[in-house]
Amino acid sequence: ALLKRFQLSRFNPNAPFDWSEGELVASGLRNMVGYSRGPDGNLYGVVNGIDALAYRGENVRDENPGEPLVRLDPGSTFGFPYCFTAQNIKTASGTAQPGAQLASDAEGFTNPHDDAWCQQNSKPPVSFLPAHTAPLDITFYTPGSVRSLPEAWSGGAFVTEHGSGEASPSVGHNVVFFPFGSGQPSMPRSTDNPPSYPFTIVFGGGSSSGHADGEWGWRSGSNGDDNVRPVGVAVSP
Repeated sequence: ALLKRFQLSRFNPNAPFDWSEGELVASGLRNMVGYSRGPDGNLYGVVNGIDALAYRGENVRDENPGEPLVRLDPGSTFGFPYCFTAQNIKTASGTAQPGAQLASDAEGFTNPHDDAWCQQNSKPPVSFLPAHTAPLDITFYTPGSVRSLPEAWSGGAFVTEHGSGEASPSVGHNVVFFPFGSGQPSMPRSTDNPPSYPFTIVFGGGSSSGHADGEWGWRSGSNGDDNVRPVGVAVSP
């Protein structure tokens, strides 16, 4: 659950780096598969949230956690395994703000920390994707690159949603686009239940009548081994 930095100038092919030699950049990242440098010079990553999640002893796994999109500032701590990103959570004082950092009661785990600790020690994401969409990669369409895509996409990020067996039926299975606007995307809107998201669908299932979230295949009605589950995304030259 760590991101580390290694000085390539010191690399010796006859003596590979030891993991312990790396400089710690960010921690508390449960499963960050994809990360990339944005046009603002910062690193951003997408994270798969906690499975089998409970909150204050109640099963909340169907609608939580939000799958974080994080900015990887040096020294950042993101809370795993103690904290999670709230998507749709009821607390004693009402509905939690989407993106709030709350204390996890994941199955088989005793958490020594509470919500107050998480709010002080777990950096919130800049935005998040729906629970169990399993984002695996992020890439930016940077200003100055070959102008083959709509101008409105300049400076924003494409994210793949692989889909997860944690949700039934599976959700995601898309490539989505996050506009970064004034430097980073917005959080999902808290006035909607469930929250509404700031991204748009670029590629996914459905038909000529519109997009449909969840499992889909290249052939009409296909699923199982034919499911489309996006993993990597890149902008071609």
